Amino acid sequence: MTQEALTAFYMRLKGYEGVVGHLYRDSAVAGNATCAVGHLVPSYTACQTLPFDPPITQAEWDALQSMPAGRIAEFYASVTEGRLSDQEMDGLLQSDVGAVLEALRGEFPGFDGFPDGPAAALADMGFNLSVLRLVRFFPTLTAAARQQDWQTCAAECHRIGVSEDRNSTTAALFLA
Repeated sequence: MTQEALTAFYMRLKGYEGVVGHLYRDSAVAGNATCAVGHLVPSYTACQTLPFDPPITQAEWDALQSMPAGRIAEFYASVTEGRLSDQEMDGLLQSDVGAVLEALRGEFPGFDGFPDGPAAALADMGFNLSVLRLVRFFPTLTAAARQQDWQTCAAECHRIGVSEDRNSTTAALFLA
C-alpha cells in the first residue's frame, strides 16, 4: 500500500474500532480485554507488557473480567486507573497493522503489488478477524484474492458482527 492509502487505512480503523486509552471488554473475541485501536489483550500477562500509567493491577484485571462484555468502552473506564497516551496508542496501532500486513504477505504472494483498494480491504479484514480467520472462514474470497479477482472478493467480503458501513466500504475498496 502507498503511504497515502496506509494513512487513510489508519483513519478508517480509528473510526471503526474507536480509540480507547483504557481497557474494556469487547463484544468480539469472547469478551476479551481490548484497548487503543482494537488491540486485543488476551491475558493479564499480556496486559503487563503494555505501557499503562499507572500499571494495571491484578485486582483491576479481575474486576474487568467479571464485568459483562460488549458494552460501550466508557462503561469500563472506572474499573482501571491505567491509561495509554495517544502516542502509545498510535504505536500499538502501527505495530498491529504491521503484523497484519506481514501475515497478508505470507498468505498472498504478490500482496505488495496489489492495488491500494484491495490491499486495504484485505488489511481491514485481517485486522478485524485475524489473517488466520480470514483465510479459514473466507475460502472463496481468499482464492479470489490470490487470483486478483476483486469482483469476487467484493461479493464475498461480508462479515457478521461489523457494521454495514464497514462491510460496504470493504466491498468498495475491493472494487476501487
